[in-house]
Amino acid sequence: MHIPQRFGDNPITQEHDDHLQRSVVCKRLAELLCKDQLDLPLTLGVYGDWGSGKTSMLHLIQRHLDANAKTLTIWFNAWAYAQQQDALWRALLLAIIARFRAQDFQQKLLDQETLEALLTKQKQKSSTLRKELNRQLEQLETSLYRSKSYRQQEGVDLNYQAVMLLAVRAVARMLPLVGTEAAKSLEKLFAEGQDVKDLFDVLSVREREELREHVQSIEQFKLGFQQLIQRFINQTNKRLVIFIDDLDRCLPEQAISVLESIKIFFDSNDGTPMPCIFVLGMDRRIIEDGLKLRYHTIGEGLVDARSYLDKIIQIPFSIPPLEEKQIKDFAEQWCKNTPDLMVCTTLITKGVAANPRSVKRTLNILALMYTLRQASGQSVDAVALQRLTKLIIIQTSYDEVYHNIVQDTELLRQLELASHGAASSSYTTETGPILERYQRLAEMLRLKPQLPNNAQEARKVIENLLYSVPLNQD
Repeated sequence: MHIPQRFGDNPITQEHDDHLQRSVVCKRLAELLCKDQLDLPLTLGVYGDWGSGKTSMLHLIQRHLDANAKTLTIWFNAWAYAQQQDALWRALLLAIIARFRAQDFQQKLLDQETLEALLTKQKQKSSTLRKELNRQLEQLETSLYRSKSYRQQEGVDLNYQAVMLLAVRAVARMLPLVGTEAAKSLEKLFAEGQDVKDLFDVLSVREREELREHVQSIEQFKLGFQQLIQRFINQTNKRLVIFIDDLDRCLPEQAISVLESIKIFFDSNDGTPMPCIFVLGMDRRIIEDGLKLRYHTIGEGLVDARSYLDKIIQIPFSIPPLEEKQIKDFAEQWCKNTPDLMVCTTLITKGVAANPRSVKRTLNILALMYTLRQASGQSVDAVALQRLTKLIIIQTSYDEVYHNIVQDTELLRQLELASHGAASSSYTTETGPILERYQRLAEMLRLKPQLPNNAQEARKVIENLLYSVPLNQD
């Protein structure tokens, strides 16, 4: 049987690595995204705390979609681009273009059935069609960087009022073109419903012209990109699914720019459905806090963060916390590498925070401490390992409690006593709120083995676990 890799925190990409039994859910979500009746474009939000397994779930969904001949997927790790000088929204669009250029992507995009349909309809050669696709991709990439327009070359006559209504708010936020104060003024006026023409009154002549040129270039990209999608995705009955991961690790400004780019570039001008789906993996609370922080500068209460996010994400899916059976199965599977640690799995099941990363960290630290104690001649019998496990669980899942125990080792014994309703009166005001707040911690502390009843002996045991101080040392 496959054993989980030690000491790593890499997301899984294969079903045989899914020891938390989430593959079934991922398969169902993938099937949902393939349904014909969907109102496209569409965004699925996979919500969860850091370490809850969002990236792994996204990978599993992507594997199911990649098996579908009609579905093309693109992966974008927002955090990987967050430190670049380029705007994050532009990095996303460039990543999409780069993926369209990839050989394996084009092979699936222009498969035999698609080529026959397109060539019959348009009376072209396949080589000509591929050249046209790559020429369009090159133009799209160029338009993201150019200030001057393709207006004369392509014959696109832009309605500036319509363009500004579409993009001025987003451009003011997405591009570092105007000063901070000017950008804030633009947003405030736009939010108050001012006419687009009035928005430009707050800018200098130079800023006004730069903004106009960039908006024009962005609009040209949007038109060209939609033409590309309609021809090579929509007309061939395919579907484009774009995965965006780790958006919640980026600065609020960056995250908002990506969310708004989804609305700006993937909503069709003429009402023709854009066969595109976004799958976002993120901690909803962090994004909402970022939205509140971002809009605080232009008036408290101006934006309802939850409503803002709900407008962009049509299908929210919150990853449920781990059930005890999932934790136990994972821990037992992991401990097969070190059978001595199997006695610790019940404590881990009961006490560790219901988060995959917390479970992994607890097991990793336990394995490391087991090895170090062996090397130094310290006890590794079942009782010592179980007591050590309790302390490690507190360290990884209840950091504040662990810090207090380090400061006062007697607190751990008092917490164990309090879990049985027998804490000393001098500790009651401290232990009560802790156990009430952390129910899983209370359940774990009630399990055997308990610390010695004698306070001095208990202190020696805890110091031995914390610092490897020999038990016979006074």
